Amino acid sequence: NGNDAFVDIYPNPVISGGELKLIFNSTDKGLAMFSIFDLSGRKVFEKNILSSVQTQSVMLPLLSAGMYESVVSYDGGRVHRKLVVNRARE
Repeated sequence: NGNDAFVDIYPNPVISGGELKLIFNSTDKGLAMFSIFDLSGRKVFEKNILSSVQTQSVMLPLLSAGMYESVVSYDGGRVHRKLVVNRARE
């Protein structure tokens, strides 16, 4: 689908409880929803974001280390990204 370039996330891997940046290259001026799901499909995080702001920071909760699916849902559809969470440094 042509929406793949709509959003990028970094750093990836990200540290549990750390800051994740969402980069938008969209002319969409609406609200979007950023969600993170574990591999069993359980939603572990959700935040409303403005897709009109090109770079946004999201502070993640403390998540178990592992692979997650991040989803940005917006008027034009949804973008899925694999997200790797590393254990917080001691």
